[in-house]
Amino acid sequence: ENGASVTDLRRSFDRRREIDDISSVTGVDLDISKDGAKTEIEVDYSRKVPVVGNVSLLIDFHASSADR
Repeated sequence: ENGASVTDLRRSFDRRREIDDISSVTGVDLDISKDGAKTEIEVDYSRKVPVVGNVSLLIDFHASSADR
């Protein structure tokens, strides 16, 4: 999908997100950069997981297409 525009990539992610029931990240959250024919997509997000009572675990994530 390197020829796709940034808007097209965001829309494509949002369609897949709905199918896969992903609620932590939306297409707007994606940091998309294009350098010639190379497209890199990154996202940072957090997930709060209840553990017990009023104790929760906060997990920070970073994902990048450059890590592949």
